[in-house]
Amino acid sequence: MTVINTKISKKFLELAAKELKGDWVVMGGTVMVLMGVNERFTVDIDLAGPKTATQADTLKLMTIAEKIGLAPEAINQAGAFFLNRIPRWEDNLVPILKTKHFSLSRPNSFLFLQLKSARLSESDLGDCLNMLKIEPLTPKQAQNLKTEINKALKNSKSTNEFKQRCHLLLKSLK
Repeated sequence: MTVINTKISKKFLELAAKELKGDWVVMGGTVMVLMGVNERFTVDIDLAGPKTATQADTLKLMTIAEKIGLAPEAINQAGAFFLNRIPRWEDNLVPILKTKHFSLSRPNSFLFLQLKSARLSESDLGDCLNMLKIEPLTPKQAQNLKTEINKALKNSKSTNEFKQRCHLLLKSLK
């Protein structure tokens, strides 16, 4: 399994811009890597394609991965499932790269934290705390996120570890 750092991520996205069409969103740990969080690396590239994306597009992604020495399974499109559950997620994107036929965005801090806080693993918590340092939330966004996290905490299925991480994240939201 190859560790994906800033150099590999950027090379992948350069090739994607040449070979893909439509509006794409990079998510997960790759966002932190691209934002220059030095201690962060990831083992996959999380991407959500346009709603019109086809199996051919998925195969192109995997081919691009192979071209730069990654395994095809280093491309993870599962994030699209979670992204599309969030109302008006399109309003919370930050453009990264745009060509004539391709655009790539990342979640803004609010959307990033919405996506990460649903699972909130240990690395997710670290990503959230780093994101808040780089791109603080507005007071309204912080309040909305607090409400979402408190709802998740009321879920009796949540583990103690998840609850502890939620409380740490809540403390960091001013």
